[in-house]
Amino acid sequence: MKKAVPIIAGALVIVAASAAIGGYQLYLKEAQEQALREEEEKYAYERQNPEEIIPGEIPVKFEILQEENPDIYAWITIPGTLIDEPLLQREDDNGYYASHDRYGKESSSGALYTENYNGRDFTDPLTVVYGPNCEDETLFGSLYHYSDNLFMEEHPNIYIYTPEKIQKYRIFAAYRGDNRHLMHRYKMGEKESSRRALLNDIFDSRDMGSRIDRSAPVDETDQILTLSTHVSTHDSSGEEYRYLVQAYLEEVTE
Repeated sequence: MKKAVPIIAGALVIVAASAAIGGYQLYLKEAQEQALREEEEKYAYERQNPEEIIPGEIPVKFEILQEENPDIYAWITIPGTLIDEPLLQREDDNGYYASHDRYGKESSSGALYTENYNGRDFTDPLTVVYGPNCEDETLFGSLYHYSDNLFMEEHPNIYIYTPEKIQKYRIFAAYRGDNRHLMHRYKMGEKESSRRALLNDIFDSRDMGSRIDRSAPVDETDQILTLSTHVSTHDSSGEEYRYLVQAYLEEVTE
C-alpha cells in the first residue's frame, strides 16, 4: 500500500500538469482570437474627426463587424470622450447586452445597446441607448463628465453611424433621473403629446446636478436621443437612479 502513495501522487501531478497545459492552450487560443478581432476591427473602423468625414463616406465597415456579430447595427462616437463603440440590438432579448459584450460573450460590463422598442434606422421620435457606467470610463463610464457645464459646452455633439447615413445630435440635457422605463413612461414617444411631456419634464428639472440648456431649439417635433447609464449610488430610501444625457437630431448626412 505504501507504494501506491507515490503512484497516486505522481498521477495527480500529471493530471495537474495536463490541466495547466490545457488551460494555457485555451488562454493562447483566446488571446489569438482577441488579437484577430482587434486587427479586424482596426480595419473595420478607425476613429476620425466626424467634422472631417467626406459626405457619403461612412467610416465604419459594418460588413466586417457584422461577420463577428450580426447584432451590431450602428456605431456611436462622442468626440472628446472615450465613447466610441458599436451599438447592438438583440431582437428577442432586450436584456442580453446588459450581461454580454459586443462579441456575445458573457460579461459583467455588457455593451452599448438599444431595445427592440426602437428600430435600427434611428427614425423613432425617441431612441434610448443603454450602457454600463464603467469605472475606467469606457462604454458609458464617461457620461458623468456632462455634469460639468463647461464640458457640455465644449463637447456638445453625438454622432451615430449606420450603413446608410451619419446622424449628428446636439446635447441639451444631462441629469439624474429615476429608474422608470422611458419608452413605457412616454408611450414610446409615438405622439407629440408624449414627446412634449418628456421635454417638459426635462426643462422642469431643478436638481442641483442637472445641466439643462433651456435655450436649445428643441420641441416635440424633434427626434430625441437618450443615453442612459446606472447611477452607482442611491439614496437612503433605496431608490435606484439613471444618469441621462439627451440630445436632439441636428443634421443627417447620407
